[in-house]
Amino acid sequence: MAAATTPELGQQHPPLTLRIQIQPRRISSNRALPGSPPVSVRRCSGPRAQWPAHGSFAMMEPMTTTPTPLVTREALLAFTQRLVECYAPEKVILFGSLARGVARWDSDADVLVVMPFEGRHLAKIREIRRLCQVRFPLDLLVRRPEEIEVRYRGGDPVVREALDHGELLHG
Repeated sequence: MAAATTPELGQQHPPLTLRIQIQPRRISSNRALPGSPPVSVRRCSGPRAQWPAHGSFAMMEPMTTTPTPLVTREALLAFTQRLVECYAPEKVILFGSLARGVARWDSDADVLVVMPFEGRHLAKIREIRRLCQVRFPLDLLVRRPEEIEVRYRGGDPVVREALDHGELLHG
């Protein structure tokens, strides 16, 4: 194989050779994300395999096992029950991929809570997460009833998605 030349610098480079050693093994659970599927690792070495770190890197390949979903129906219903006991919201609506039935194993739960409250939205969301002990990926929106009407009429896509295609969990 002929040596490659960099035109702008006129420098000669040796032919590219890359040795791949396939070493299937499982990554220990302390390095993998919670709920992530098991993966196998390939270690690559060679003169051009110096990126990104010190001579080797791992290419992740999903294995054939089916991962456990991060959000279960039971966890979602338990959260809704705690939410109703603590705050008595007017409505709790599940929307997004879980409500449409197209959720993947790593999907989060999108929940809209309609209830009167004082203060800022973010403060109320933090309070609900803390008191209801949320233990799964949750995208939580809390809105006042009057805000819902205004946002729906204004064409807010999130509110429209929740009200038009969401699943009513409470209310």
